[in-house]
Amino acid sequence: MSLQRDEVRAIFSGIVPSYDFLNHFLSLGMDFLWRRTLARSLSLHDGEYVLDTACGTGDTALAIARTWKANVFGLDFSREMLIRGREKARGTVISFLQGRAEDAPFQSASFDAISIAFGIRNLPDEDARMRGLKEFHRLLKPGGRLAVLEFSCPRFFPFRAYIKYLVPFIGNFVSRSNAYTYLRDTIAEFPDQEAFAGMMTGAGFRQVRWRDFTGGVATLYIGEKSL
Repeated sequence: MSLQRDEVRAIFSGIVPSYDFLNHFLSLGMDFLWRRTLARSLSLHDGEYVLDTACGTGDTALAIARTWKANVFGLDFSREMLIRGREKARGTVISFLQGRAEDAPFQSASFDAISIAFGIRNLPDEDARMRGLKEFHRLLKPGGRLAVLEFSCPRFFPFRAYIKYLVPFIGNFVSRSNAYTYLRDTIAEFPDQEAFAGMMTGAGFRQVRWRDFTGGVATLYIGEKSL
């Protein structure tokens, strides 16, 4: 299912009230572990700068801020998501801004690390994803690290059936939208682990590797910008 950017923004802006609950419920709470693992993988030092792109309501940015004494920025194209993120992040040092992952409003070499969790899949096609990866490379300082957490097509039948049938049924029923049918379809269309790692290498990243979670339901990709 290929949608235009405004259509994707409308989908996500419309499910904000149920978004956090469904993320935790449909992942059986595993998304907390996945995000904490992403945060630890960034290997930050005190005072460094990290950008969480497609930040949604801020769960990954919060995981990073709780793991490291870093300057954390969250970027998302949905104003409604950002409003919820700011509410959740009160009392933290996270700064939220509205903008697009593939055209971020920052100078080159601004960040020591960049993360994106369940967001690069929503860029409309392979060309847009490659632009996003090249933009992340531009924004990173030499030696900086990119962490991409994304859904994958599970290897085992019970997990595949859960993603294909139960996730859209439960998600659409609770959110009263077709957002979780869109989720299922974009997971099916997303490149496999080797192909996406190849895209990261093609965008200029080195030492690209990945780690699967929960039978391949989600995958964490790590890459570094050359010194």
